[in-house]
Amino acid sequence: MKQHPLGALRLPLACVFLGWSLVSLPADASPPAAGEKGAADVGPRPAGETAPIAAPEASGNEEDAATRQLIRAAGRGSVRSVLSALEQGARIDENREAFVGPGLQTPLVAAALRGYDRVVRSLIENGADVSLPEKDGFTVWHAAAFQGRADVLGVLDEFEVSGYGISPADGFTPLHRAAWGRTLRHVGAVGYLIGPGGRACDVVAENGKTPLDVATHERIRKLLETCLEA
Repeated sequence: MKQHPLGALRLPLACVFLGWSLVSLPADASPPAAGEKGAADVGPRPAGETAPIAAPEASGNEEDAATRQLIRAAGRGSVRSVLSALEQGARIDENREAFVGPGLQTPLVAAALRGYDRVVRSLIENGADVSLPEKDGFTVWHAAAFQGRADVLGVLDEFEVSGYGISPADGFTPLHRAAWGRTLRHVGAVGYLIGPGGRACDVVAENGKTPLDVATHERIRKLLETCLEA
């Protein structure tokens, strides 16, 4: 199990919206701040709340309603509402436009983009398909790295989620995606990915670029330069 070398990363949050694609989502976007409209509604974790759920049989209308609840809950970081929706028979991997919008993000990808690591954990524990991409072909690893979500990356490592590597969508790795970010979140994500026991920092994208080649943030460049000199 890979441990997070930087510890728990908690940084200021701002607002994002459901339906954005991974490509078009600004690199400095983040979830709503606590107390703001749409902020995470997680609350104390009840004992055993992340145990896999056996969903009951549900009629079409009930299942659709539960699925919409799941999508809303994943987008605002509410573990409790996610688990409630799954108990009511929500479709955990729903990604049709009629339900999730033009971005075609599954609840898992939506939660990863917004940095809701506890929601990501709950969805994986309950059988979410980690291989499903959003509309442009980017999976959960690339979503988390693109938005600089180090805590989510840690969860993906913990569950040994496959899919880290070059994306067939554009030829970049999650490390490249984190390296071209411009926020402290991205510094943390790069530090996590290349930390002790982490990924190679000299990986080359399909266009021949290394993460250092695409990095602009001074601290990210320093991290990568130090890694390359080691």
